[in-house]
Amino acid sequence: MCALRVCRRFVYLHRDPYEIFQSATHMADAYYWYSYLQRPTDEQITEWILWQYQHLYDRYIAARALICPSHHMEIAFAELDAHPLQVLRRVYEHFEYAPCRVPLSSVLRARKSVSGAALAAAVISRCRLTVM
Repeated sequence: MCALRVCRRFVYLHRDPYEIFQSATHMADAYYWYSYLQRPTDEQITEWILWQYQHLYDRYIAARALICPSHHMEIAFAELDAHPLQVLRRVYEHFEYAPCRVPLSSVLRARKSVSGAALAAAVISRCRLTVM
């Protein structure tokens, strides 16, 4: 039985934890210093990044337990980036959505200039699918 009775569908994109750590470290180094009153040590920044990752993951796991499996799907970001249209097809099949009609010419034109994930985002926005 589902604790959350909502019509929303949830797609959880996950990445390699090492890539997430590298990205978070870069963000802390490039942007966090704007908000510091005192400069933290590298150890404090690392602790914050690890705490934040664990906190968000724990919250996700707790929330996932409240969502019906038919309203939830997990996808690896690497898979989405490598095979965006196949992954989107799986998403639509999982949620039993009607096929989205996106002109093939626009998809192929977009594919030459953007990553697979950006292409998938363009298709999602045209087909009115919410990714959270």
